[in-house]
Amino acid sequence: MRTYLFVTVVYFRPPPKDETVATCFHEEFMGQTAHQDFQVISLWELDAQKAFAFNNPAVLPFVPLMPGGKTVEMVQTCAERIRQEEHAEKLERFLGLLAGYVLDKKNWFNKY
Repeated sequence: MRTYLFVTVVYFRPPPKDETVATCFHEEFMGQTAHQDFQVISLWELDAQKAFAFNNPAVLPFVPLMPGGKTVEMVQTCAERIRQEEHAEKLERFLGLLAGYVLDKKNWFNKY
């Protein structure tokens, strides 16, 4: 039986304007060459509403990093959906961590 392996890299934030997103790893050292192509998922290019509609709780912690996901209301909606899962505590903690990078903390703490 043959097993296939697909390498995927998830970029959380866009690179600086003078850099491009890597789609492979290539290194040569002491006559040896290592090369690996990989699929790229750029979170800043994914729509938060579509990701939420996908109804996969593992995707929800990443919603705040997507266009349309940087609102307190969207984070609350994701948290409510995550709480329906068996391992909700870990997913909700990760959602809070990523939301903390993009939400205005003053408004977040004043509101809740």
